[in-house]
Amino acid sequence: MHFAQGYEQVLDSGFDSINKPRKRKAGGGRKGILSSVEAKLFFILYYLKVYPTFDVLATNFGLSRSKACENAHKLALALELTLQSLGVLPTSREITSLEQMQVSHEVAIGV
Repeated sequence: MHFAQGYEQVLDSGFDSINKPRKRKAGGGRKGILSSVEAKLFFILYYLKVYPTFDVLATNFGLSRSKACENAHKLALALELTLQSLGVLPTSREITSLEQMQVSHEVAIGV
């Protein structure tokens, strides 16, 4: 599964700039509520589709609010890396001129 590779990239990067480098091997410690890769993917897709508050997200998935927030940010990065590696992530989402709009629509239509 491609998302599993993106998730591994996030784990290998050390989560974020706040956490210190890992001292022990990955896999130790308490297992989370979102234990499978499929559950993690469903969680982030649900969050991005519905865009609930972290309180609602935490209640729906049986997490604390802080863990819901942490998982949403970490899994959004994993999804972004996955889509980028598959080549389906848009390169630019901001159109600043009429010429850019025309070029982007010509490429999308295939003109």
